[in-house]
Amino acid sequence: MPQNQRTLSDIMRENRVSLRRLAARVGVSPSLLSLMCNRKRTFRIEHKFNIAKYFNLDMDDIAWPDL
Repeated sequence: MPQNQRTLSDIMRENRVSLRRLAARVGVSPSLLSLMCNRKRTFRIEHKFNIAKYFNLDMDDIAWPDL
């Protein structure tokens, strides 16, 4: 992971954003977001875009979990 990238979990914790709140803002169910964060499902490009936009970051600033 490049030094300027942070994990989604770290970003959520730093901004005090719950999984439920982020899921609602991104337009997915909390269970799907949990699966994506736990590497059981992949993030689609629109999910990455909406999450980065919510946190006012570039998509490249986030270390996305891989399967």
